[in-house]
Amino acid sequence: MVEATLISIPLELVENILVYCVADGSSSSIASLASTCRALRVVIYNASDHHLWRRIFLTTFDDPRKLSSVKPDDFDWRAEFTRRVQAKLFLQRHTQPLRVQRVYHLRSRVAMSLVDLTPAYDDASSARALRSILSVVSSAEPCDSHIKHTQDSDGVTTLSAQPLARAHAASPMYPPQIKDQDMSLNIPWLKTVLSRGLPPPLVSKIAGEHRDPAWDKSAEAQALGALLCCTGFLPVREVHEERTGRLSSGSASSTRQDTSNMSGLQMDIQEQQRRALHCARELVYNMAYLTRRQHWGPFVPADPAAAEAVRTEVSTNPAPRYLRRWVRTHFEMDSDSEDVDYVPPGDDGRSLSSASSASSISPPTPKHEPEPETQEVVPARRRRRVLPGAHELLPDWAWLAAARIVSEANLREQGVTEGLDEFIDWNSLRQGAWLTTVQLKSDSTEVSVESEKKPIEGSVQGWDWAGAEGVWRRCVSWLDYADLVHHRYTGISTPRLRSACLSCRRPSASSAMTRPQYLHIQTALLSELKERWVVPAGRVHPMVRMKTYDGSTAQ
Repeated sequence: MVEATLISIPLELVENILVYCVADGSSSSIASLASTCRALRVVIYNASDHHLWRRIFLTTFDDPRKLSSVKPDDFDWRAEFTRRVQAKLFLQRHTQPLRVQRVYHLRSRVAMSLVDLTPAYDDASSARALRSILSVVSSAEPCDSHIKHTQDSDGVTTLSAQPLARAHAASPMYPPQIKDQDMSLNIPWLKTVLSRGLPPPLVSKIAGEHRDPAWDKSAEAQALGALLCCTGFLPVREVHEERTGRLSSGSASSTRQDTSNMSGLQMDIQEQQRRALHCARELVYNMAYLTRRQHWGPFVPADPAAAEAVRTEVSTNPAPRYLRRWVRTHFEMDSDSEDVDYVPPGDDGRSLSSASSASSISPPTPKHEPEPETQEVVPARRRRRVLPGAHELLPDWAWLAAARIVSEANLREQGVTEGLDEFIDWNSLRQGAWLTTVQLKSDSTEVSVESEKKPIEGSVQGWDWAGAEGVWRRCVSWLDYADLVHHRYTGISTPRLRSACLSCRRPSASSAMTRPQYLHIQTALLSELKERWVVPAGRVHPMVRMKTYDGSTAQ
């Protein structure tokens, strides 16, 4: 009797076995089975078409062919599935329960948490895994919701047929409720993979004592920032505490030598969130961050090597730094050389021989550096740095992630919980999640027959495919200018820092909007506030400005 083997059964059954193994959660079984014999390896990796890997991919993830930005012929099912599985294994391997040592000193009641945050991987592997996670977010199945519009007899879609108050009441809150049949496979997969939070080395970079500005420009920081813009801050969830006993002052020094690679950060969730907010405020409220090269916005060069080459080319001046600074201070070569009345020194036969002129014009020359020729300094001053165009810039995801952390923390601090959990739900990241099936109803008692026949001002032909119709809301977080300058030079002090909140009265009628109500929150200590500003009772702070719905400025 011939024994039946896996190769002897029909190929269709072998493929079904592989598909069911992946659907059951054993994604690594494919590689294990392919390593058993050459015949199965040919079936798995050297197939003539992509139908097997397409079936394997669709057991775990959404169909990317439903997205308008994906071309079905260019999508590599095997490579994309392999990258996502490797990213999952990477995060599972580096998000194991963190072991923390609690060391108690003899003369202190405060326990120090010693935790090893040294990464066991390189930055390239981390950035590659984060980009794979981002591809899962961007390829989630779009929602099937759509907007049904109220149309008049001529087929004109009305955008401004109702007063603002009634439109506000009739407009649904964002995001709308997603039906059960519209659920995505990518979102539960993301929640499972990120259930333990981020790897501790990544958390220490964004929620340590301070952020590294050089790291914020790296590929790992940009990929992590793009992920945090979608998910928010993800702290380390599982921490196992190990008590090592009480230490004397003599043994404390030896313990510090043995734990040179250990960090003394408190790794409970509240402390991680507090440090993440502190580091995010340092980046968001840094006035030196915005430069002309960034077009005064959160952007980074698309090609950092080209931007660095421009800076290197400009800085190849043979003159010393002190001499270049002196030339820029005493001469305006860009303006004087273009003046028709400009006469270079020495052309009129006179010389600067007076002691006062020599002392004010002659630059100081150190003894250890020879004086360079002036003709080498002047051409270098004429060269101007080439600014990148808008097409040469990319979003600075590190800054945007910090802004997301600050905005969410401010909303929770002010008690704004209505609709916040639905707003930050991960299903809202799907394409079309902002659309709704609620139909706006117009009040027939207030709309006359003549207005139904004539096109209303602001109406357009067609369908609001982008879902732009409705009432838009925004969140604004800001600091007082005095505190902004104060923290710019002294650093962000979290216990003394408070964000100001502006609350507008919700319109309840179709009348014009009245003056908005201000919720005053101190942005500094009361003593410092009295020294900086003297605000009479009953008046609004002079730095408060805001825009109302009708476009006027309230102050």
